[in-house]
Amino acid sequence: MRRCAGVPLRAGLVRRVCLHFRNVPIPLMRDTEPGAENVRLAAIRRMTPAERVRQALELSEWAKNLALAGLRERHPACSEVELVALLLGARPPKDVRFPGHR
Repeated sequence: MRRCAGVPLRAGLVRRVCLHFRNVPIPLMRDTEPGAENVRLAAIRRMTPAERVRQALELSEWAKNLALAGLRERHPACSEVELVALLLGARPPKDVRFPGHR
């Protein structure tokens, strides 16, 4: 089975996602020099839809890890399960407090 960013993917799912994103416009970076922006757009256009999906999943994983690192720093007494619950916005019952949770 194919994997993308550590997630198993079925061929049918990859094909449906790729077909969905085939005609999505690429957003322009407003803070980038035009020459650099042209290079970036050319690189994105050379990517297959599957490569774009893989890159999006990797970016999502990176953002999740960055957010967890921030929570870990602010709540050092919390377990990984508690940190993930905080990340997902889960609220403990009023009578339960995570260690280190303010």
